[in-house]
Amino acid sequence: MAALGKGSVFSSIIAAICILVYISAVAFGAVRIILNIGERQNMADAEFKAIADRATVAALSEVYMSDAYRQIIQNSLYTSRTPILAVIFNSPSGSYHFETIEGSGLVWSGNTPRLRSGAGYPSIPLEQSIRIEGQRAVNFTGTYSYIDYNFFILVLRDTLLAILIALAAAFITLTVELILKKRFHPLPGNTEYPPIQPLQPLHEAPARQKKPISSLNEKLDKELSLCMEGGEDLTLFAMEFDHTLSSNEYSEFYEELDSYFSYGLSVDEYVFKRGEKGIYIISPGMKLESGLSRAEEFQNRIIEKMPISFYNHSQLLIGISSRRARTIDSKRLLFEVNAALEKVRLDLALPIVAFKSDPDKYRNFVRSKV
Repeated sequence: MAALGKGSVFSSIIAAICILVYISAVAFGAVRIILNIGERQNMADAEFKAIADRATVAALSEVYMSDAYRQIIQNSLYTSRTPILAVIFNSPSGSYHFETIEGSGLVWSGNTPRLRSGAGYPSIPLEQSIRIEGQRAVNFTGTYSYIDYNFFILVLRDTLLAILIALAAAFITLTVELILKKRFHPLPGNTEYPPIQPLQPLHEAPARQKKPISSLNEKLDKELSLCMEGGEDLTLFAMEFDHTLSSNEYSEFYEELDSYFSYGLSVDEYVFKRGEKGIYIISPGMKLESGLSRAEEFQNRIIEKMPISFYNHSQLLIGISSRRARTIDSKRLLFEVNAALEKVRLDLALPIVAFKSDPDKYRNFVRSKV
């Protein structure tokens, strides 16, 4: 009986701790989300002012709302790391609107675009008057999403993890208490309890790329040798994400990757993991120019297909290099493609950079080292 009493007290303590964990996890998660909303509001305000400055400066060299001017504004939205989704210019010459993804920041009233407001969007848009030569007054407004859905999912995951740990502790305590009850208070007649079946763990879908970097060098050297023998080119891509992809995100990303880069080959053999937030892709027979075009198409496609995971170009950075009629090994090509990716990081206005080598200069360089 003494043992049973101790078990009851212990289970009561565990129950109280579990309740405390539940309340703490929910409260901490709510605080994290509130703080993140405040940070996004500050980021959006700073980026909006930066875009306004770019619009003013661009008007000094480009005609207001010419194709070149509009492209500068659109690129400013694409390369933004903040939640700004759309901006509108209202001037004597007309109203002009720009959006990161169609339908993300604008609603239409007839033929008139309006900035979204309401749940997830500010009720009062960002606004600034800017000076443009040749225009009497230009009113510049913008909107953004103050909810980071990726961060929201992360907080939800952390909160659920804490709750699941508390539930596991409660389950173990209940199991121990049942064993103690059976030991000290056996039931009359059939005193055997049915065996407790262990919980089956939930397994995440395995990532499709777990190959080590050593196999990348071996595969790349082999493909380079084959391409040199056949007089063909070879292009290497290095892609970097701004966050670690979940199992579902990776599966969706991989499907698009397969359709853009396989060319009838087994893409599993040509894609390699690059740290925790990136991949390498080997494309035998592909020229640098084709690789650059293919990378741009793929980047736009990913933003269209996975807008929650990749809502602008700066979330998927791409570096490219190719053999270009050179006798070259895997180490050199990896150095070049990583150098291209490093240049992207330094200037996010260029989310894709290709390392363009000069074959003649490279051959002269190799001869000088012999």
